Amino acid sequence: MFCAKCGSQMPEGTKFCVNCGTPMTAQPAQNAAPMQNAAPMQTAAPMQTAAPVQNTAPFQNAAPMQNVAPMQTAAPMQTAAPVQNT
Repeated sequence: MFCAKCGSQMPEGTKFCVNCGTPMTAQPAQNAAPMQNAAPMQTAAPMQTAAPVQNTAPFQNAAPMQNVAPMQTAAPMQTAAPVQNT
């Protein structure tokens, strides 16, 4: 079995390419036995909800923000003169 995107060889039954991560397309296996009826899957227990977050007081004694001067732009660069081979 080979990846359709990158061409890497994959072991039979691989769901994703180990090289590029592309999902492998289902290709029918030759001489495969027909599937038997499988036992039904069990459902997982419901998840518990987390405790609500309590509101906290705002920060106190924080230093006020200072205005910062805007950045100055650099002067435009000049192009170098072409080098002449002698």
